[in-house]
Parts: sequence; C-alpha cells; structure tokens
Amino acid sequence: MSETAEAQMEQCSGEERHGRDPEGDVLTEGQSLSPSSMQNNSWRSTRDRRSLPSLPNTSQTICRSISQSLPEEERQEKLMEASMGLAVKKLQDSLSTTPKGSLESLQTQVEAVQKEWCCLAKDLRNEPQCQQPPTSTARLQAESASWEALLDKHRSKAEQLDRQLEQCLENGVMLDPSCLAQSSQSQLIQNKPDYHSVLRRQRSVLSTVELVMDTQCKMVRELRSRQEQAQLLVNETSSRLAADVGFQYLSSDPVRDLLAGPLSTNTSSTV
Repeated sequence: MSETAEAQMEQCSGEERHGRDPEGDVLTEGQSLSPSSMQNNSWRSTRDRRSLPSLPNTSQTICRSISQSLPEEERQEKLMEASMGLAVKKLQDSLSTTPKGSLESLQTQVEAVQKEWCCLAKDLRNEPQCQQPPTSTARLQAESASWEALLDKHRSKAEQLDRQLEQCLENGVMLDPSCLAQSSQSQLIQNKPDYHSVLRRQRSVLSTVELVMDTQCKMVRELRSRQEQAQLLVNETSSRLAADVGFQYLSSDPVRDLLAGPLSTNTSSTV
C-alpha cells in the first residue's frame, strides 16, 4: 500500500476515533466509514492537480513576427518565407531521427526551392500593377438625371390629377376616367390594329399559300429526278455510239460540248 493511501486511512481512523466522518458529520460510536465516503475523500485529494500546459501555437508566433505596418504584398512574402522556414525545420528534425535520412539532399532541395521562390518574388515585385480602368460616370449621371426628370414630370401630373379629382368631388361633378391618365403612348396603343384578328381573317389565304408551296416543291423534286434520268440516258447512249464508231476519247458530256462550239482540232483530224 502506498504512503498516500496509508495517510488517508490514518486520517479516516482518526476522524472515526473523534466521532466524525470525512464529510464532517458526527459518527456514532462503533460506526465505520462507508465506501462512498472513502471515494469522495480520494476525489478531493486529486481535485487540485494542475492541467497539462497548452501546446505552442506556431501560426500565431509567425503572424506576430510580421509587422502590421508593411504593405500587403510584403506581408504575404514574409509569411511565405516564415512558413517555408518552419516547414524546413520540421523536416530536418524528422530526418535527424529517421534512419538513413539524408540532410544534405534535403538542404540541396531547400536551396533550389528558395532560389526559385526568390526569383518569383522578385518578378512579382517588378511586375507592373494592373491599372484600374477609368470609370466614367458622366453617361450614368446624365441617364440618372433624365430618369429623375421623367419621374418628377409624372409626379407633377399625378398631383395635378389628384387636385382635379378633389375639385370634381367637392363640386359633385363626375370626371371621365379616361381623362385621368393619358400618357404619350396611349393614343398609339389605342390606334394599333388587332393583329390577331388580321391573322384569323387571313388563315384561309395562308393555308392556300402553304398548299401551293408544297405543290411547287414536289414539282421541283420531280423535275430534278427527270433531269438526272435524262442525263444518265444521254451518257449511256453516247458511250454506246462512241464504242460502235470507234471513238476512244469522247467527252463525258458531248451534247454540252456541241452546244458550246465547234469540235476541237484533234477530233476533226481523227474523223
């Protein structure tokens, strides 16, 4: 039994001899400690233990080391460099405890990466910043002013109509509702033709035109087929006649050549 347990047992026995339990209650003569009382006493002895220290936060340390007064680009560059250095340090620590770990190869790779990073950061610093396009608000302001003028015009018209309506109601005169709201396009809208009725009246004419167009399309297709058949017949007849007469070099379209002009000199000499 450990010394702590022995001390607890002695304390409990002393309290029992003095007629009190560990909770401070009075014990009767011959009464022993209960298991729950002993458990509570043990819990009280371990209640004041200190907790483990918190792990260090490396990200906060890196951020604190960067000055807030620097521009945003330089702060990002400093943050990348610090993060890279922290990663390299962790890799070196892990390689030092790893069997067959080569710190020299790691250092070579780190130097190559740092060189590329320095070149990239230099290019970014020397790169001209994108110029913001000039925002011309003159056109938008003019358009806004025109809309405001139109709105004021409609408001004044509405106020005038309200006053006229109130006067008519006071005098007991009925006002024509058609005169209450007359816009600049109302006359044009009222005088426009009814296109739906026009199309309904012309439906029979459109059907006839559609039938005529279908008939014409069928006739054109039929004429094309007849033309192809006639062309095939002419080619077959020409080939057969050329074979019978003995012409070796005959044009594929002799009828067109005949209509175009006289025969060539070669054909004349052959004949």
